[in-house]
Amino acid sequence: MSKTKVSLKSLQSAKQLERIGVSNYVEHVWNDDRMIFTVTFNLVYGFMQDIVINFSESRPDVYISDACILNNAEHEITDSLAIEKFEKLISNRKAKLNNMPLFFENDRDALEMEIESYRKTIRAIEDIRTINEKKAVDF
Repeated sequence: MSKTKVSLKSLQSAKQLERIGVSNYVEHVWNDDRMIFTVTFNLVYGFMQDIVINFSESRPDVYISDACILNNAEHEITDSLAIEKFEKLISNRKAKLNNMPLFFENDRDALEMEIESYRKTIRAIEDIRTINEKKAVDF
């Protein structure tokens, strides 16, 4: 059975959700004792993100995960590795765009939109990391 390692951080503000760009709901599950509810979203290229609600305390606690890949238990994917992967994708798409004839306007537009979505995801990962680092300093 494959396993996915997820790093959770307390959800502090709506900002952590605004720029993440999650649009593809994957699944939602309850744990066996129905105290933890998890919603998983597909980001892009196999990267996933979870929102977790823990009902075991008197009031629910909400957490958000770092971007991760499915079945990553053997190879942990950190924020830095995720950013590196997106930067490579941007580089590859830019090279493809530079080699594409100008008269393929629709294809060029699609590539530019894809590049921008990767940039937004990188910014979102960096924003979440900054928020979490500030939170760690506050404690």
